[in-house]
Amino acid sequence: MILIFLFLTAQTLGLIVIHKYIDQAKSSAGTTVFKDLPAIGPFVLERPDIAPAHAIILLSVAVLVGTFLVLILAKFKSVLLWKTWYFIAVATTITISLTAFVNPTAGVVTAVILSLWKIIRPNVIIHNATELLVYPGLAAIFVPILTPTTAAGLLVAISFYDVYAVNKSKHMVSMAQFQIRTRTFAGLCLGNPLVAKTATTTQLSQPSATHSQKTQSQKTPSPYQEGNRTAVLGGGDIGFPLLLAGTVLVSNGIAGAALVVIGSSTGLGALLFAASKGKFYPAMPGITLGGLLGLTLAIL
Repeated sequence: MILIFLFLTAQTLGLIVIHKYIDQAKSSAGTTVFKDLPAIGPFVLERPDIAPAHAIILLSVAVLVGTFLVLILAKFKSVLLWKTWYFIAVATTITISLTAFVNPTAGVVTAVILSLWKIIRPNVIIHNATELLVYPGLAAIFVPILTPTTAAGLLVAISFYDVYAVNKSKHMVSMAQFQIRTRTFAGLCLGNPLVAKTATTTQLSQPSATHSQKTQSQKTPSPYQEGNRTAVLGGGDIGFPLLLAGTVLVSNGIAGAALVVIGSSTGLGALLFAASKGKFYPAMPGITLGGLLGLTLAIL
């Protein structure tokens, strides 16, 4: 129930941030104009200048490349490089989210403080609170270059990949375990791993704004020992459905976006309540199915 609540919170906050980035003065009927992304010091953030049809290719390649790089870092135990990459990604996306409400300087300073806290002294509250700010920032980058159709296609593609990565190759399990060991998990996490100095047997799901898993492999000891209960929802399980909801917000309004969020939340809830303890599950298929049902209702 807590994971579902946090998922709903992330989706809702994401829609608010996306709406804040819509330039109401320049937008007109049938045309939506988005505000520029904030500048972080001397660096000016810009959205990819590509057509929506090409955005699927861009994001799919980004998923594969990102996964490959994390696996390389995990293989060679390059914790410092991973934490540096993690810090930059978290600080950047939180800055984008906060700048929707405050001036860029305040957004950058707050984002850096929260990101350092998240890495240096992680705990369940600061970890999940900052995660709720990461995905709205990602959505503010990519929603403007997508349409409901391309976002739906992206979710379907990621769902097939998710099943393969979790049930067949299982490389996402290795990636998740590496992130847990470093206490820098890209996703929602409830339990002890964020506090422990070293890795424990955990029930995980694939992190990062790319893919998903849902609990621990049967080949390892059960994570459900006294004082070691863990529940995790991967970042991709949150970020990708938000892209779909955001595009529907732009094209169909808040009512249509709400239907998508309700649908994807229902798909997630069905998985969580049906799942067995101590196993990994690909979450994206259920979330995608629910989101597409919501999209269908929004169109109708």
